[in-house]
Amino acid sequence: AQVSSLIKETGYPPVLLLDEVFVHLDNSRKQYLTDLFLQSGMQVWITATDTLGIEALANKSKVLDLT
Repeated sequence: AQVSSLIKETGYPPVLLLDEVFVHLDNSRKQYLTDLFLQSGMQVWITATDTLGIEALANKSKVLDLT
C-alpha cells in the first residue's frame, strides 16, 4: 500500500531494499510480490540465501552470487 501511495504521490516508483523478504511467505504471496516487482518498474534489491521458490523472479533479474 505504501509503494502504491508513493507512486501516486510522486509519479515515480521507489527503490526498495529488502532483506530475505520471501523467506516466510507462501507461494501465492511470493507470486504476488514477484508480479508486483516485475510490473511496477521499481528497482528492487533483495537479499536471499537461495532462489528456491523465487525462480520466476531470479530468471528475470540480475543475480549477484557472493559465495
